[in-house]
Amino acid sequence: MAEYLNNYPNVFLHGFTGWGETDGMYKLMHYWGLGSKDLMQRLKNKGIECYSPAQGPYDSLWDRSCKLWAYLFGGTVDFGKVHSEKYGHARYGKTYEHGVLEDLGKTDAHKKINLYGHSFGGPTVKFFADLCVQGSAEEREGTDPADLSPLFEGGHGNLIHTVTTLAGVNNGTTLATMQQKAFPVLDPILFGGTGLLGNSHFMKFLDFGNQQFGFNAYSEDIKVGKPVNPVKLFKGTKDITEHPMDNSTYEMTIEYCKKINEQQVTDPHIYYFAQRTSNSIALPNGKHLAWPSPNLFCTIPGMFVGQILPKETHGYEIDETWYPNDGYVNVPGQSAPFNAPHEDGHWGDDFKPGIWYNMPVVKHDHVFWNGYSGSRKEYYETWDRIIATNRSLPDAD
Repeated sequence: MAEYLNNYPNVFLHGFTGWGETDGMYKLMHYWGLGSKDLMQRLKNKGIECYSPAQGPYDSLWDRSCKLWAYLFGGTVDFGKVHSEKYGHARYGKTYEHGVLEDLGKTDAHKKINLYGHSFGGPTVKFFADLCVQGSAEEREGTDPADLSPLFEGGHGNLIHTVTTLAGVNNGTTLATMQQKAFPVLDPILFGGTGLLGNSHFMKFLDFGNQQFGFNAYSEDIKVGKPVNPVKLFKGTKDITEHPMDNSTYEMTIEYCKKINEQQVTDPHIYYFAQRTSNSIALPNGKHLAWPSPNLFCTIPGMFVGQILPKETHGYEIDETWYPNDGYVNVPGQSAPFNAPHEDGHWGDDFKPGIWYNMPVVKHDHVFWNGYSGSRKEYYETWDRIIATNRSLPDAD
């Protein structure tokens, strides 16, 4: 039996359009392990502490990170005085009477956490970890110290053991970049459409988030469905779509990822892993064909990702190496941030903190990490290896 150095809690963050264990949808369809593959329950049965919070399927990286801090420590979500004024939404959100890890950093068992993010959850765990490390200079300068959220103070990198992105949109995806010109049309449809359900009982099934923009009620507050205020809906949708730096659809573009990666740091006390997938097949002309699978969710967009490259490269050399993909995210897009210290990693390596490891590409599609493709045996073996590796890593303090 393997000897481990720790058994720190594990926090799993879903991707764009995803859901967490507090959503009613989770009972019908586990985000982490479809049907009998329920990963969270399997880990808990093995004595491994894990959480999969609902982040708001369309919330921005900043807003998701603020929600995660309150979820962990308890209290009211604070989106920041400066941020909320800049992006036109309420400063405060949901109140958590208790955090799931209120003693984080205060006990040996909960000294640190392991963070995992799938798809858009990838840049979320990157963003959250960076806020923990650096905080926000803008919030510190524009907020009374007595009124400042601890998240924005920085200096909390010691709370994080590992950061793992799973097919994460770390450097962007050409799919989002190619759709960028359509965002002015698509975003109002997306956010306006979810806003129409914002005061209905559907929110108990899937909480759309974005309550900070004023047109969605909190699911626990819904007793009887009532019409959405059209003025609030219009204003909230307008605020989201007019501020791309606080808009989840834009935050998956290559342009945005390049900007945000240049602002983030790699902390010397945190281990970083980029877990990657690709099931596309190479064609004689160098382009890639999406491998047909029951997951049309991945197959259809993969036909575009493997065949077309955006004209705007935003300073990156976007060439044929970007054609391999998992249906949604190009392999380079899933890899370590280009500007961060990184190297290829292999299972069994002597991993060091402060370095991003590009782990071997798994030959599956984008939703393999959710257990929606691949065998149950392979899914469990892959996760057992990831969890065991993190438990075997010494603290980097």
